[in-house]
Amino acid sequence: MRKQFFSFALLLFSLTAGAQKMVVHMTGKQTVEFDAMQLDSITFVEVENPDINPDTDPSVTGDAIDVTNKSATLVGYATSIRDNLSTDLRVGFIYCQEGTPSRSNGTQVDVSVNSVAADGRYTKTIGNLQSEATYYYRSFVYQSGLWFYGKVKSFTTQGISVNFTTGEATAITCFSAKVSGSVNVQWNYSTLTYGICYGTSVEPTTSDQTIKASTNTFTLQLRKLLGGTSYYYRPYAIVDGQTRYGSVHTFRTLDDNVVETGTIDEETLTVTSHLTIGGGAYSTLSLGVCYGKTELPTINDKTVTSNEVDDENNYTVQLANPGFGTISYRAYVLIDNVPHYGAVKSFERHEYVDLGLPSGTLWATCNVGANSPEEYGDYFAWGETTTKSNYNWYSYKLCNGSSTTMTKYCTSSNYGRVDNKTELDPEDDAATVNWGSAWQMPSPDQLEELYNSNYTTTTWTTQNGVNGCKITSKSKGNSIFLPATGYRNDTSPRYAGSFGAYWSRSLGDYSSVAYGLYFGLLNGSDYVDCSYDSRVFGRSVRPVRVQE
Repeated sequence: MRKQFFSFALLLFSLTAGAQKMVVHMTGKQTVEFDAMQLDSITFVEVENPDINPDTDPSVTGDAIDVTNKSATLVGYATSIRDNLSTDLRVGFIYCQEGTPSRSNGTQVDVSVNSVAADGRYTKTIGNLQSEATYYYRSFVYQSGLWFYGKVKSFTTQGISVNFTTGEATAITCFSAKVSGSVNVQWNYSTLTYGICYGTSVEPTTSDQTIKASTNTFTLQLRKLLGGTSYYYRPYAIVDGQTRYGSVHTFRTLDDNVVETGTIDEETLTVTSHLTIGGGAYSTLSLGVCYGKTELPTINDKTVTSNEVDDENNYTVQLANPGFGTISYRAYVLIDNVPHYGAVKSFERHEYVDLGLPSGTLWATCNVGANSPEEYGDYFAWGETTTKSNYNWYSYKLCNGSSTTMTKYCTSSNYGRVDNKTELDPEDDAATVNWGSAWQMPSPDQLEELYNSNYTTTTWTTQNGVNGCKITSKSKGNSIFLPATGYRNDTSPRYAGSFGAYWSRSLGDYSSVAYGLYFGLLNGSDYVDCSYDSRVFGRSVRPVRVQE
C-alpha cells in the first residue's frame, strides 16, 4: 500500500479502546477521520506553526529554568490530555548536546503523569551536566503507541565561577621561593582540587609542575629551582574535572651563588671550595667537585664528594685520575637532587715519563703548546712565556732593542744592566707559566743527562710521519720523542723536520745567549748535543719535573 504523508498541526486526537477509527481534530476546526487500516499508511510530521496553542496541543516544550553550571529544570505542557484517553499515557523530555533530540539520539527522562498540573504543566530537573555547555531538548507525549513531540529548544549551562588571588613571590633564593594564592569556587561541585602550577613557560598549566594546597588560602614552598632563571606561576582549580586558572605572576631566582670553586693544588690535586648557601628551603644537600676534559663539567662527568664542612664553611676534595691535558673543574652543591655550580676553573695536567735517570727527573711527553708527542707546539724566545710572530732584538722583551741593552739576566755591563741572574725566574719560565708550578724548563745538567749514553740511547727516527729524536731509557725501556721543530728567526721558520732546538732555563757563557739542546741528522748520522744560541731565537720547550 502506498504511504500517505499529511502535514498539519495536530490539536487533538481521540481513539477509544476497541475503536476502529481515529478522529484527528485539525487547526481551523477541521476534523479528519481514519479507519484502522488507514493508520498503517499515515506518517505524522511535525511542522512549526505560530498558532500552536499550549492549551490545546498534545505536547508543548516550555523554557528551561533554574539553569546552573550542573543542572537545569525543563518545563513542558500536555494540556490536551483527557480522562477518556488511553491508560498508557507517558510524558517527559529528551535532551542531547548535538543534533535533534530523539529516542535514538539523547537521554530520555519521564515525568509521572500524576505530577502533571491541572493546566498541563510538568517539570523535570536534570543534573550531572557539563558547565558552559549547550543542550537541546523537547517535550514528548506518548499515547496509544504514538509519540508526539514539542518544539526543540536549547539552554546553556552556566560557567564555573572561581575567584582567584595570586600573591607575590617571597624568600627567593637560587633554588627555592615561596608563593601564595587563594581559590574561591562560587558554585556547587562534586570534586575540587587546587594549588599552584609553575614553570619556565609564560603561561604555566597543570601539565607543568604543580603543588596541591590543602586550604583555599595558601602559601607554598617551591623547591628544586634553577639559579638565575625566570619562573611563572598561578593558582589553579580543577572543579568537577574542569580546570580554571588565576592570573600569572613571575619571579627570577638568584644567580647560582651557593658555592665558590677553590683553586686546585696541582701537586696534590686537592681543591678547597667555600659554601655560601645561606638561607633557603631544601630537604637534601650534598657537596662535591665535578671535573673532566670538557669546558663545562657537570655531575655527569667525574665527581668527588665531601661529607665534611669546617667551621668556615669550607670543604676539601681530592681529584682522582683526572687524566692529562686541560682539565676543567668546578664545585657543586646538589640541593634536593638539583645541581648548583660554582665558577669553572681549569689547569693543565701533562703526562710525563720516568726514564730512570739518576736525578729523578721526569720528562714531559710533549712540548709546551702541543697536545701529542709529535706536535711541534709553541716557540719561545728565551725568558719569554708567550709566542709571537717576529723573533728579533726589537721584539725581545728583556732588552731595549739590541744585544747590548739587556734588562734582565745579565752578567756583564757589555750586554746591559747587570743583575748576575743566570737562571730563569718562575715568571720568565715558559714551562712554569704555561703548565704550572710543578713544571720548569730543564737545566743544562738535565739536558746532558737525558742523552747520556750510560742511561739512554738516542735514535733519529720518524714517528707518525714526523722526524725527530727518540730517547729510550736503558733501565726501564720506555722513551720520549722530541720532534725536529727547527727554530724561528725573525718571521721565518728554520730547519723544521731536519733539526731540533730546545731551550734550557740557564744563561750561556755570555749574556746574549742561552743554553739548549740540539739534535739532527748530519752526513747520514744523527747527533745530539748541548750548546748555546741567541736568546731572541724562537725555540721549543720540553718541560721537566722532579720525582715526588
